[in-house]
Amino acid sequence: MKISILTEPIGSNYNNNEKYGGHKAVTRSLIEGFDKIGFTDYNYNPSNIEDLAEQVHVLFGADTLIWAIEQKKLGRIKKLTAGPNVVVFSSDKDGLIASPEVELYLQPSQWGVEVHNERNNKIIGRCRQWAAGVDLNNFIMNRYKCHNRKVLIYQKLNLSPILANKVEFLLRNKGYDTVIFRYGSYKFEEYIKTLNEVSFMVTIGGFESQGLYMAEAWAMDVPTLCLSSDTIIWDADDGIYKYCSNGRINVNAPYLCDLTGAEWRNLHELMGLIENIDSILEKTSPRQWVLDNMSDEVCARKFLEMVGVEK
Repeated sequence: MKISILTEPIGSNYNNNEKYGGHKAVTRSLIEGFDKIGFTDYNYNPSNIEDLAEQVHVLFGADTLIWAIEQKKLGRIKKLTAGPNVVVFSSDKDGLIASPEVELYLQPSQWGVEVHNERNNKIIGRCRQWAAGVDLNNFIMNRYKCHNRKVLIYQKLNLSPILANKVEFLLRNKGYDTVIFRYGSYKFEEYIKTLNEVSFMVTIGGFESQGLYMAEAWAMDVPTLCLSSDTIIWDADDGIYKYCSNGRINVNAPYLCDLTGAEWRNLHELMGLIENIDSILEKTSPRQWVLDNMSDEVCARKFLEMVGVEK
């Protein structure tokens, strides 16, 4: 069955004719993933209602999903799925993503699935985990000889500047050169160049629905030592909402595993990791993990399987 991928209602041109609308990294990964695996039975943001397939997936936008639900009620759409970039909470927009017309909603990480289930029990059983991929062709390793004593500190959203300074001091005390990148304040080319120069990356930041910047580091075969947390507190529309995984999930790095790095909760734990860094790095294989689990191709195939389209 053909499938239409939407990031805007037909005829709206929200995306101003840009190649990829919505969350651009997610849209790019899916569309280019289709091309890489040779899947052609789809269209993306068709211009005319006549070109809308009977199966539709809404990647982005509450307005887009509202429009698609109306088309399903009119009989133009037979199967409707959505996610991951439509709403923040499953309770938003009067429980939009839990509407009976939506057969499946995709969320980038397991903790996100659990939050949706907690916020609206009508979506339980219809919300599943799916992550977008990275384009490995953009991440070419060209290691410099000096990389073994240099570390990248990645600070997300200018969180915890004091902690970042303490981490930098700790690393320099251990004989490492350091460079700090702050989310949104660097160019992609600078990131790639620096990843080619470092031995590992230390991340300091808040919760991540997926953590694509970490996947990009892993694609360069750079392991990450990630600040860990199992709790998120939101100031939601209906009051303070708290999620806790009780230690099961690191919400700051939901895809971190032994092959991609290690986690730390305080400076004492980080110091222990750094003192044993050689044995930790020997066990990691981050680029291979991305090849196996988070390439465009792998994620596109998983998407088609989850929404029920045969390649």
